[in-house]
Amino acid sequence: MKVLLINQGDLNSGAGYAALQLHRSLIQLGVKSILLTEYDTTEAFVPNIIKFGPFHSRKLSKAMNLTKVLFNYTQLKNLNGYMKKPIRKDFKVTVDSLTVDIIHIQWTNNIELLKFLSLKKNVFFSIRDHWIMTGGCAYPENCSNFLQHCDTCPKTRKFETFRHRQSKYEIIKIGAVHLLTLGSGTSEALKRLMPDVPLSLVGNNIRDEFFEIGVTEDIDELKIKLGLDPRKKYILLGGVNLRNQHKGYDKLASQLKYFPSLNIILFGEGCDKFNKDYNLNAICFGFISDVKILREVYRCSSVYLFASTSETFGKTVFEAASQNCVPIYFNDTQTSSLLREHLPEMSVEAGDFYAMCDIGMKLIKNEIPRPTKTKLKSIAKIADPLCNAKLILDKYNDCSK
Repeated sequence: MKVLLINQGDLNSGAGYAALQLHRSLIQLGVKSILLTEYDTTEAFVPNIIKFGPFHSRKLSKAMNLTKVLFNYTQLKNLNGYMKKPIRKDFKVTVDSLTVDIIHIQWTNNIELLKFLSLKKNVFFSIRDHWIMTGGCAYPENCSNFLQHCDTCPKTRKFETFRHRQSKYEIIKIGAVHLLTLGSGTSEALKRLMPDVPLSLVGNNIRDEFFEIGVTEDIDELKIKLGLDPRKKYILLGGVNLRNQHKGYDKLASQLKYFPSLNIILFGEGCDKFNKDYNLNAICFGFISDVKILREVYRCSSVYLFASTSETFGKTVFEAASQNCVPIYFNDTQTSSLLREHLPEMSVEAGDFYAMCDIGMKLIKNEIPRPTKTKLKSIAKIADPLCNAKLILDKYNDCSK
């Protein structure tokens, strides 16, 4: 079987790493996988990766040129992700020339790209957020208006209306695109909005380096290596970008002031400014692209606070668990649907950031029992990349029969 994975953007991102890991796992399973991406700054040295550059034409559409005149740069920047961007002709030629059995769109927010690919044979589309269901909003938080209409939503500024959303639905329906969702909440919403579209819940994966065995460094020595105090226990906050509103860390940081004795580690883009803005006196590692260092940071941390209420699949939760770092998460979220049977004692009411800090403090002080290492390892297996790849491969085989 020959499979083409398509990722709009950089592989050095949440969705990008998921695409890269699926690509590696499919190759491991004997599939001829090709990964077509705009950019790759991971330095992963994995075969069959095509770094194409921007999929869309450099020439902006008339609507976007008009937007430049009507709106300032900040507003334009927020809108660009939801515009129709013409696809480069050489991109279309490249896709057509590869003659594959399966096309799997890993991530895109370009309706023109979706329109072009959806008419191909045996197309899969991984749904990582709500963009496909709304008028342009990737994470609607507590808003459910997208189940009826998004015409008057101030977030999308009326540039992508309910009618525009319906056009995405028609593209998927006419092209017989198979949707793969990563979270139960997304899956339920899609079933209501697109009841006649093929849909499967497949989950997500973390990088297979998190499952490597034989790491025997002494934790105290590892802390010294990273510039940490071996006498202290640390609480970890982090993700790709700490200032991303969907990560929830701004709200969490406002509650950390009530827990001044906590020793905090931060990682992710913007963590130095984040640390300064909230006066956290934390140790900052910035954006970590080296998975070995990321593993070490998790291993030196006792607790990981996962503050998002909206993410479809919190990969950092499973990364932390794989390194014996206890994740604390919110109830009634898509991530909690994966964890509540395995780790219910580490959940708090959704949006209660004070309670999240409090349970972290109690774990640090040994005031409540800590989950065993075996239990945390079993939780990490939920995001095992090879198991997830086998599940997706089964979907490919069913489709191509």
